[in-house]
Amino acid sequence: MAAITAYPINPTHKLLAPVREPKLRVITPSAGVAKPSSAQLTKATAVIAQTGWLEMLEPLMPHALRTARRKHLGGRKPEMTLKALLTGCLLLAIMERPILVKDVWRLLAFGIDAGSRKRLGLNPKRKITERMVSRAFGLVAATINSSIHAESNAPLFDPTNVKVLLGLDEEEELTEEDHQKFIDQVLGENEVRLDNFIRGGLRATHPTASGHEGDYALDGSYISSWEAPNRSRRRTTFKDKNGEYQKRAVNPEEMSDPDATWWSKKNAGPIAKRGRLAGRADSGLGYLITAVTWVEKDCGPNTRGADIPYLIDHLSVKTANTSGHLEGARVIESMISHHEAEDAAAKKCDRVRGDILADREYSNAVTWLKAMHTVGLTPHFMLHRDQSGHTRTLASGPIIVDGIPYSPGMPEFLRVSLGPMIFATRDDRAVLAAHNLQRAPYRIRAYGNSRQNDGSLKFYCPASNLAKASINCANKPSSKRGSTARIQIGTAMPVIVNSPMPSICAQSSVTVPFDDVPYWQPYIPGTPEHQWSVNRRNLVESSFSKIKDEATQSLRRGTFRVMGRAKVSMAVLFNAMAANLVEVERWMLRKAGVLSLDAAREKITRTPRRHTRARIIAKNKREEAARARAAKVLLEELGAVVDLSTGEILESSSPPTPLP
Repeated sequence: MAAITAYPINPTHKLLAPVREPKLRVITPSAGVAKPSSAQLTKATAVIAQTGWLEMLEPLMPHALRTARRKHLGGRKPEMTLKALLTGCLLLAIMERPILVKDVWRLLAFGIDAGSRKRLGLNPKRKITERMVSRAFGLVAATINSSIHAESNAPLFDPTNVKVLLGLDEEEELTEEDHQKFIDQVLGENEVRLDNFIRGGLRATHPTASGHEGDYALDGSYISSWEAPNRSRRRTTFKDKNGEYQKRAVNPEEMSDPDATWWSKKNAGPIAKRGRLAGRADSGLGYLITAVTWVEKDCGPNTRGADIPYLIDHLSVKTANTSGHLEGARVIESMISHHEAEDAAAKKCDRVRGDILADREYSNAVTWLKAMHTVGLTPHFMLHRDQSGHTRTLASGPIIVDGIPYSPGMPEFLRVSLGPMIFATRDDRAVLAAHNLQRAPYRIRAYGNSRQNDGSLKFYCPASNLAKASINCANKPSSKRGSTARIQIGTAMPVIVNSPMPSICAQSSVTVPFDDVPYWQPYIPGTPEHQWSVNRRNLVESSFSKIKDEATQSLRRGTFRVMGRAKVSMAVLFNAMAANLVEVERWMLRKAGVLSLDAAREKITRTPRRHTRARIIAKNKREEAARARAAKVLLEELGAVVDLSTGEILESSSPPTPLP
């Protein structure tokens, strides 16, 4: 890449290497007890009402279950309502504060007035304690917790308790198989409920008339667990019967956060080692966040699509050693199923499914690409090093270069790939685009520029009568002739003049199955169209930056003090909802035509120093003198003499203006 970076910046880079404008920074949080404004409280209450959480969770609370079963009806009704708890959590995220249970209690107890507490279902005459809030938070987490290590799921592993839950007598036998089926059923219901909980929260932040046209971006990111990575004990040493020291994995009950696992972006394996990776930025102990965000429609290089809010549509939180591409496919499938159910309930047509943008972690997995085609999305992605260059030749004749089929008559120098380029400059991308654009005439074209229903691609040669490009080929007698300016291919390539002739040359079209061209995409990689389309993926990075921005509440160890996947998922979700609400507000300001989206965040400069003021005055005088000289020269060219002090025209050689 050293030779490529020698190219200078020039005006063609706007066409060959388009770029997007950076986004604004975020406000830092303030200290003290959280005291939301009436607008923030109204917004949070309205969003919680639209999530459907209260209807889903309230029947599962202990008091509601006892009432439904008409058992143990004694005791008083809990004073901490779910509406107050969930609203308080969302308010902290909206106010850019850490999601701490103790801060939720402070907000509900001291941050809002008695009238607001009453509207949230709280008794203004009763004292709110931290114990009330933490217990309510734990009960909500228990209904969406599918971890076998969770304390709330421990009764599921007690056969005596399971018999009571199933209504069996003490004499009846509970087989091990039936017991395991019951555990799997309950944990599966909790997992589905967690997915619905996440989708309901994010859907409530989406505006009704957003203008989204069905294009998405997918990515993943890691967050650390509250358990200290440098003190975590995932393996322990013991002495065996021979007196030798051995290592074994510790039991779940010995861990502070059994759901958390190691991740590493440096190691080849998915699980990091303890001592060497402790405290490093590219590794740690925690969870994997996978998110899907909205992106604007692709309208070609340097042409922006319709203005939409770049919202998070769906996300998941899994243990850190989860396979990224498999979880990405599962999240997309879950999102599509939610869309279908919501559209059916609203008696609307299924929403449009367009492009899905992803990086090399996903595009290098054929299973992920197949899953995207199954749900009706078209992948646009960056190339992995294994996908670049001339990788194979199909039995039907085309050669595969950068995942795209080309004519076997394509020159050798165009088969060499300049990518993928890591940390590429704009110069590098411009050179790559100029190189790859030369491949366009040789590309084997697909009908409709898309896959068929079974995932196969129906191709035809660029020298075919079906092609509109003017390409002549000696192996295609039916190709267009008569112009010396047309590209000549196939006149000296043994692969296509040998007998028998490849199918792509002998037939009008060929059908290639999915597995032969898994890395096909609508645009030639590296071209301006491809760069502009893939650069839309930066919006998902922007979503993660809002959730994990250290200038605000962030999601890092210390800003949330809960353990377990269910509780961490709640913290991630509330921050994602707050990020969506901020994005919707910015989008509405853009629609209203407000020029300054964030006037309060404009930088306030201090008063200039004395020598700085002197330099500014001198600069202004120089600029004024330069303007005067330029005006004098211009007036002399026009044939006029003007008094620069008064602006009066003293002489003029131009003819007088005739009277009307």
